[in-house]
Amino acid sequence: MSFTVECDPEYRTYITLKFESNPENAKRLFLLDGTDMIGYMHQGVGWPSLDMNMNTSMGAVSTHGDFWYATHRLPGYLTEDSEEVDLRIVSWDGEQPSQGIYRAYTHTDPHLHLPANDKGGEEFELGPIRDPPAENQIDPVVAKIDELVQSGQQNSQISPRGALGLAMAVQRDWIDVVDEDAVFETVRATVDDWAIRQAESSPQDVVHRGWEEHGRFARAVTLLWDLFKERDAFSQTLEGHPDGEITREDAYVQFFGEGLDWRSTGRRDLTNQFMFVTICLVRTNSVLEKFGSDRARSRETIDRWIDEGIGLSGVSLNDDEDKPYSWYQTGSYHVFSEKGLSKEPDHVAHYGELGFSLLAKLYHETGLERVRERAVKASQARAAVRLMVNDAETGNRWAATDGVISIRNSQHPGMSSHLRGYGFKPLFHAHLLGDPTSVRFGKLAMEHNVAGLIEQWWLNVWGVGSLERWIHRVDGYQTIQELDDPSYQTPMHRDRFAWADEDIGVVSITDGSERMLMNLGFGAASNLHDKGVNELARIHHHNSEVDRILNIDLTRTEFPSTGGTWSRPNKLQFAGEFLGVGMGEEARTRRLPGDGTVEIEQAMAGATLPQAASPDGDPWPLAEDDDQFDPDSFGRPQPDPRVAMGIHYRECRYGEYLIGMNSSGAPERGFGQGSTYELELPDGASAATDLMTGERVQGESVAVSPRSTRILKLEFEAEEASVSGLSESSTHPSFQIESADPLELTGFSIETLGDLESVTETERPYTDRTHNFFVYQAGIAYESEEPIQLDGTTYEFDSTGSITDSRVQLERFTWDSGISLESVVESREQADLVVTFVLADGTELPVFFDASSGA
Repeated sequence: MSFTVECDPEYRTYITLKFESNPENAKRLFLLDGTDMIGYMHQGVGWPSLDMNMNTSMGAVSTHGDFWYATHRLPGYLTEDSEEVDLRIVSWDGEQPSQGIYRAYTHTDPHLHLPANDKGGEEFELGPIRDPPAENQIDPVVAKIDELVQSGQQNSQISPRGALGLAMAVQRDWIDVVDEDAVFETVRATVDDWAIRQAESSPQDVVHRGWEEHGRFARAVTLLWDLFKERDAFSQTLEGHPDGEITREDAYVQFFGEGLDWRSTGRRDLTNQFMFVTICLVRTNSVLEKFGSDRARSRETIDRWIDEGIGLSGVSLNDDEDKPYSWYQTGSYHVFSEKGLSKEPDHVAHYGELGFSLLAKLYHETGLERVRERAVKASQARAAVRLMVNDAETGNRWAATDGVISIRNSQHPGMSSHLRGYGFKPLFHAHLLGDPTSVRFGKLAMEHNVAGLIEQWWLNVWGVGSLERWIHRVDGYQTIQELDDPSYQTPMHRDRFAWADEDIGVVSITDGSERMLMNLGFGAASNLHDKGVNELARIHHHNSEVDRILNIDLTRTEFPSTGGTWSRPNKLQFAGEFLGVGMGEEARTRRLPGDGTVEIEQAMAGATLPQAASPDGDPWPLAEDDDQFDPDSFGRPQPDPRVAMGIHYRECRYGEYLIGMNSSGAPERGFGQGSTYELELPDGASAATDLMTGERVQGESVAVSPRSTRILKLEFEAEEASVSGLSESSTHPSFQIESADPLELTGFSIETLGDLESVTETERPYTDRTHNFFVYQAGIAYESEEPIQLDGTTYEFDSTGSITDSRVQLERFTWDSGISLESVVESREQADLVVTFVLADGTELPVFFDASSGA
């Protein structure tokens, strides 16, 4: 589909598209400049597909209404020095119909006010709570556990997950079907086999990636220690071991010792993997200590691994670390933010919730209070990014974790499957941590009748290996019934709430019916995509009437710099271990109407992003080296993520909200010494309310102290609009209108007087053109096949909106008359032309012009 839209030659032009929620056909749509694609085939980039890859599923599908709106930036090179631009939208799978686009707008104010005639469907309301089960909520889970235990303990061998699950089952007296002898024999035979196979090869050959296997076996042996001792199993010879006459104890010490040595040399780079490995190392070291082996690491080493895993200290290199990721080299990179959010690429959605759950799990393994404190802080952070949705299939209300401001595994409006929105394992977290936030979400899961919900994905993938999760759920259920409901109220249930994470730029706002979740620096929290400061804010804004996802410009970014840059590659898709290899010539070839078969190139190729430097001005490791970033190689060297996320000051203006964030003041985290800066209020703002504190502030600016965020709701005094920037003689007379107080425009009238009295209506020189009146900033327009009468007749805009500074154009006003706006005058008596704007409150704002006609 090709079309022409109005744009602004000086201001950033945005395009907003209206999509159906959860359409049957979710084929992705891309914006093309000719035959070049504008953007990449990933949602976690500054220039994604037009539907932002949101109409896809990662489990249960949720909804916030019938439609949603996607707002994108148009690249500056398309709109500079131009008042209109030709655009092309292409469905990547051109052999099938695409999903529908129901409306399209261009505008310069990111906060588009939708026209009154744009019906977004019925007003969104939360659905009913899921019907309660006939039996106790947890009974289906207990029944499933019994089934899995009976199945697993009959096997001669089992998976590492299954071995741990069976060992846990032995410890629960409420699991009646456990056969201790059968469980022992199954687990023993399984560990024996793995120990033999590893002795014949190596740990990596046996376990492949192996983030957890040794740890799961270690925990299983620890839980069944007394059964091993009672049966004198450790002193027995392990038959079939390549070392010949070797006791099971020595073979196990060798198995776990080699596993610990190998696993500690590669702790992975992403937070969830790093946590899995940390738990594995702790478990493996624990069983070696139980054996009394000198292969166990010192308490100092274990404490360092734990503190690095929970984000209490920066990651450092182990001896012989075989994958020295660049961010390990500084000692200041933390895998969790100070506030407790995971730096996993989708730190808000799927793996973001998993990061919190793994912190709780590590506390369960260690019992260390500092681990609990970090888990509680993460629980509080997770609460800030959850929201209520409806299940798209049943209509029931459901808690979800926001799936929009994440960098991968995104899902609109949120991810609700597997109790993600309650915290993955809410009952166990409440049982384990006991803090008000975790307890409230555990109670909420029970109130919503989802505590016993059994979702088949885990069972289909893991089978008996899912026992650990089910057992933890029952443990939590038994505890939470005895806990008092805390006074804590979740952010999604409050009238007012504001929170921010200064490490990774996440902002959460609840203001009455308005809910906004923001990522100030979207796409920069990992090394999957942008490797420079992209000055991009991703916003998810919803209320009962509208649901929006926006990619808009940050209004301020300040960071140390060496002047180094990163160039966007000529690729459509980045490579990744789980994402596939970058697309070759055949995959990039498409048939386009009017162009035939062409190889699609990247329109953004060569565009540069500035890279942030370390606080002392030195480049972060592997920065400033574009040659290292081969998009077709997953094993490519990666720069420290702070080349993109190491921003000290950042600001964002969205509608009546102004956010100023100061990340400085954490040298240990790579943000340098603290320095207060001033957040300037926009012209015309007379005051503001700080939503973080409730304080009402006045003045031209407010101070933003280190490691803090100011979230302001602006107030404006009504002022008369000023007009400037008059056009010279033109068939399209135009002028600039400015107002400190946002003007909510709903209609207009035009009247000609004096020198223009004979001009009675607009003219249209070509039959395929309409009579137009445009207000560019908010995409406000009136278009008609019929002439616009110039006698003061009032017309309603096709779309309404709010403006503070906008160009106004009377397109094809009088084609042959050569109208020239000479100056702005003070009264109707002096005027040849009067343009009157009708405001939302019914008041009128007239603008008087001295004008002339060349006719």
